[in-house]
Amino acid sequence: MKEKMDVELSIEVTEDHASARIRFVNTNKENIYFDQHGISYEDIDYGHCFKIIDQDDLKIDYCKIGTPGTLKPEYFITLETYDSLIVNFSLTDIYQFKKGNKHLVQYSTYNRSHLGDEEFKKIESNITEMVIK
Repeated sequence: MKEKMDVELSIEVTEDHASARIRFVNTNKENIYFDQHGISYEDIDYGHCFKIIDQDDLKIDYCKIGTPGTLKPEYFITLETYDSLIVNFSLTDIYQFKKGNKHLVQYSTYNRSHLGDEEFKKIESNITEMVIK
């Protein structure tokens, strides 16, 4: 089955802090399963889940290292047909931004939808512009 979902990224910037909100919507007729580590559920970024480019077309480096540990069945979240899941991140806790610069941000990661599933599926959101003042 080819998994179909909507992935919407929105960013809120206040003073020197940026928060990202990702909303996943299952548009399939069947359930989708998310690996919590793969999508960095509960504001724990286990991997480099964002593509961030500054106004000079330079990639912003990831500055925090996570350790996902062993993948277990209880780490999977079920998203039923037309249900949604929201994940929030503090971007300024895991990336170093230059104040005053424009940045383009996209949520981009891979999800393994079942334990033992060797195939990873790419998940990408819209691209959003932000400036840390």
